[in-house]
Amino acid sequence: MMQSFQFPFLDLLQKLSYPIEEFEEYIDSMLRMREMVSKLFEENRIVVSFFVSKISNIPEVKIFSYFHEDKTLNIHVYLQESNWGVEDKIYEAYGTLIDAFPDFPIDLTVVELYGRSLEEIEDYVV
Repeated sequence: MMQSFQFPFLDLLQKLSYPIEEFEEYIDSMLRMREMVSKLFEENRIVVSFFVSKISNIPEVKIFSYFHEDKTLNIHVYLQESNWGVEDKIYEAYGTLIDAFPDFPIDLTVVELYGRSLEEIEDYVV
């Protein structure tokens, strides 16, 4: 089965054949979308910085990652091995984060590496 792909610039070229007002509306909508994405990145940066300030005093936390998916900020914290006391501290920091940003959807996952590298587990971490 053959797949077809729509290149983004083709849509822009098609808009060029429309009246200038429609083209201006199209450009305005693209600029609004860019502003929304910029705002999202800035919000993520603020939220993640806040969380890092809360977990930076936990020496067992050496690595964390985050990504945005389906309107949710996903934060992964990696530990070398399971440690309930450390995980309690991490979830306490997460609770503080949720309290500070109640309208911001945030998910936290704590992952034990057990001597593995991030590359070894990247296919298994969701």
